[in-house]
This record gives sequence, structure tokens and C-alpha cells, in this order.
Amino acid sequence: MHKPHVLVDYAKCDPRTCHPGTGEAGTCPAADACPHEGVLEQEEPFEPPVTLYVSMCVGCGKCVAACPLGALKLSD
Repeated sequence: MHKPHVLVDYAKCDPRTCHPGTGEAGTCPAADACPHEGVLEQEEPFEPPVTLYVSMCVGCGKCVAACPLGALKLSD
């Protein structure tokens, strides 16, 4: 049985544009929204997030909802 997990569309992902006009430029709100440490992580500011442990993703969709660019989705 296939379990949904987060996928990042790196063509859409640009953390430089996620928080325009705030002091949080370069941070990924989707990575911050993930309640499971180690699943979706932003290793450095202004870098796109990476899925470190796909097997730990529970498919809750909180990161998908938090991404202002629509760069994340859950697998089918």
C-alpha cells in the first residue's frame, strides 16, 4: 500500500520570495510548518527545503498548506 508523502517542485520553490517585506526573507514556511522533525528541512536560509526522510512523512499536508508558492504537493 502506497503512503502519500511530500514532493517539492524545485522549479516553483524560491525561499527568497516567501516572505516579501519581512525580516524572514529566505526562510521556508513549509519547512517551519512540518510537525515532524527531519521530514522537510531547510538546511540553509535561501535554499529550498529537502525531504530528508520520506518514510517519516505522514502525509498530513501542513507543509503543502503553508507554502505560499504552491511548490509542494502530496504524492498520489
